[in-house]
Amino acid sequence: MATYTTTDRDNVKDAIIELATGKRVVSVDVGGKTRDFHQTNLPALRNLLAEIVADLAADSASGVSGARRSTTTVKSDTW
Repeated sequence: MATYTTTDRDNVKDAIIELATGKRVVSVDVGGKTRDFHQTNLPALRNLLAEIVADLAADSASGVSGARRSTTTVKSDTW
């Protein structure tokens, strides 16, 4: 199960854009906790985004979230 959600990812992306476009301080809600980031924290926020994206990708690759996929193989000499 993923530690982060897609909402966490989106919140961090929005915060990065706000800081990169001149906002001095942003509040970000990630994992139910709100943290403040300043312009000098932009690298840390980018690292957090990379961590979230990797976590979501690993969860997706493991098949934990989303629809379940099943395959049925039928062996028969009558085909």
